[in-house]
Amino acid sequence: MSERVPEDLQLDILVRLSVKSLLRFQCVSKSLMSLISRTGFISMHIKHNESTNNYARIFYGILSPITDTDDTINFRYILNQFDDSFSEIQQFDFPSQTRHEFDEVLVCRGLLLITIGIVLSDVEPFFLWNPALRMSVTLPRPCFGVLYPTYHIVHGFGYDHISNDYKVLRMMYTYIYSSGIPYRAEMFKLSTGPWETLGVNDDFHSTKLERNLGQVFMNGANHWVGRTNKFRGSWSMEKC
Repeated sequence: MSERVPEDLQLDILVRLSVKSLLRFQCVSKSLMSLISRTGFISMHIKHNESTNNYARIFYGILSPITDTDDTINFRYILNQFDDSFSEIQQFDFPSQTRHEFDEVLVCRGLLLITIGIVLSDVEPFFLWNPALRMSVTLPRPCFGVLYPTYHIVHGFGYDHISNDYKVLRMMYTYIYSSGIPYRAEMFKLSTGPWETLGVNDDFHSTKLERNLGQVFMNGANHWVGRTNKFRGSWSMEKC
């Protein structure tokens, strides 16, 4: 059938389907599988859903109790309608087990960045997870660890429309203004792999970001609340 239907018409039909329905085509046809796996189609599907879905959903995790025989921390995530009914849509099991609690969960365009918050020899500190596709990626270890006891770490997660790529930003700073210790920053690009060290604008060194308030990704840049009279925390994903 796909050979008789023009590709543009196929795209117009497929882009309207749910992710669950699209996954069924993985075993139907190699040509359809190739079509829905393209980066361009994935972006098109996300944009279509963003423009047509005007309802809110809430995605939250439940921690299972730790027993005497099992000391792993198991998370079960639940997707609910965010309305008066609060009806459950679907449940998801996190694809990895760990003995350490999660530090942050950042969301961008259907992907979740989950950080452990510490870097130990037996801990993988970063996960990228797509609950809809049941797929996850463990990110490689960052370039640098916590060098000083007074260091804080903030993370940013966003999507670069220019390069069509997801990016993870990791910044480390000390909360002591007079320390003279500069910011350190690195970035992970999903398309290219390893962490890259970044330069930090001089204005950033006088800013202390409020990491407990999280980040907001908007208009291609990460935004944080910072304590300074000179600068407001913002980092463009499109210039890195």
